[in-house]
Amino acid sequence: TTLRVRGTRKQQTQLNAMLARPSAPAGLVRRARVILLSAAGASGIDIAVQLDLSPEAVSRIRRRFVEAGVDGLRDQPKAGRRVKYRCPHCKLQAWAKPEASLKCGQDDVELEAV
Repeated sequence: TTLRVRGTRKQQTQLNAMLARPSAPAGLVRRARVILLSAAGASGIDIAVQLDLSPEAVSRIRRRFVEAGVDGLRDQPKAGRRVKYRCPHCKLQAWAKPEASLKCGQDDVELEAV
């Protein structure tokens, strides 16, 4: 199924600003190009060839935009990325996913991300 990608003028302005910013991350610029080319009517295959991406990658980028707009194109946290936590009292350390809520067994306090 081909997703129809149509951005608002505001979104197109935001995407073009991303392309013009020299400090923008390369992945974000590539995703912005996918959306701008899609909105201009280019096919997924043509975009994939032009930007050296797989057709599946083009589809994923389009889906992210349709579901979450320009913000959906920003880098996502990597799966399995872990964060170090520490107890503010006893300095016990643990590793867990960023969304974890950990409590120290000794001091019964929330561990803080460090």
